[in-house]
Amino acid sequence: MHTVVKWFMLTSTLFCMQGFGGEQSSVQIHIDTAGANSSLGAPMKLFVGVLGSGRQRPDCARFVQSLEHCLAFEKRFSVASKILENAPLKKEEITALFGQGYDAALYVTFEDLHKPIEWRLYETKSGEMVSGKRLAALAYVKDAAYGIAYRVIEELMAQKMPFLTKIAFIENDKKNKKNYVMVVDFDGASPQVLFSSRRILLVPTWSPKISNPYLVLSEFTPTNVRLVAIDMEGRKYVVFDQPGTMVGISYRSDGKEVVYCRSGSIWHYVYDENIHKGVHHRVFEALAVSASPSVLANGDIVYCSGGKIWYYVAATGKRVALVSGGYNVAPAYSTAANQIIYSSRVKGVMQLFVYDLQHKTTKQLTSGKGDKTDPCWSPCGVYAAFCFEKGSESRIAIINKNTKEYWFITAPDRYCRCPSWSSYFNSLILA
Repeated sequence: MHTVVKWFMLTSTLFCMQGFGGEQSSVQIHIDTAGANSSLGAPMKLFVGVLGSGRQRPDCARFVQSLEHCLAFEKRFSVASKILENAPLKKEEITALFGQGYDAALYVTFEDLHKPIEWRLYETKSGEMVSGKRLAALAYVKDAAYGIAYRVIEELMAQKMPFLTKIAFIENDKKNKKNYVMVVDFDGASPQVLFSSRRILLVPTWSPKISNPYLVLSEFTPTNVRLVAIDMEGRKYVVFDQPGTMVGISYRSDGKEVVYCRSGSIWHYVYDENIHKGVHHRVFEALAVSASPSVLANGDIVYCSGGKIWYYVAATGKRVALVSGGYNVAPAYSTAANQIIYSSRVKGVMQLFVYDLQHKTTKQLTSGKGDKTDPCWSPCGVYAAFCFEKGSESRIAIINKNTKEYWFITAPDRYCRCPSWSSYFNSLILA
């Protein structure tokens, strides 16, 4: 068992990412703005010129569609795209776009998937280039479009977007009595069945290393609830197989240590290179059942116990109740935002709240009917995925913590739960 755990924690082998390919599915985003604040404001106007053969080929059309889809996400940009034969030869051609109301111009050379892709971003008022990059040939149109959109928004708005991430969740097929580990794009597109089982599966968690992506989740057996790992080819490996119930695991950012929940207690695990053995120990004694641990970079732990959200200080062993009023569960910590998102019962309905560790303030994100549970952060700390439950309906939704708008990424006729958001994947484009 310890050999397998060490391999999952320390290996740098690059798994095949082919299963993440393919174009967008027909899954639509449904906006539910009940109780939400106003949107992000007037969108910037962006001109996109696609250079190549000067004609609309199928792969080029898919590229432009994917690029526009990301750039127009939450109406950040009003995009006008055009297929061009030649790049602008003079600065005046770019500054002329400013007179037409465009704030920026993006030119992309896209001939086909077997040739490098180049992009250049210009500020139209001055005509100066803001940024640009030449990308190696990629296997999928969508990969290039998502990566370029990520960089463009980062350059123009200083915001990291979730385009290069994946969301995993568990889908229960009651008719066929099966549970599926599903993986989708940030918007619910390109659904992939990574793993299926007739056993109960719960709480998938992504590994911290983008060069070695896999999921760790709980699997019910006749004698215990153990932790197993699923790699991106759908292969299963046993991680922790011990007596009791193991539900919930969290990796420290460097990936060398983990905390996990076993039979209501928080445990710590590390592989000791000196003795070539994994070492487990219970972190502390708790008076009530503890769950949903998140380990911070310094080893501190956020968790819930007895309806409260707690903070454990690793250096001193001290525990502090951050949120103690009412019934509060399922905390998740964001490194990027230094905030904790959790579910709290309000008038009999579970709603989402955010606790800011720096300012020690609390903000309610959701209201209205339907339980909102099991939240998890996007790596940028702006969005969170959660489970929306109402009657027999159980769907995965995404919320923007700033606008409080949320939308669904799974259909109402599917029973989905336990979302988990990955880190950024495509290191080639981010380099």
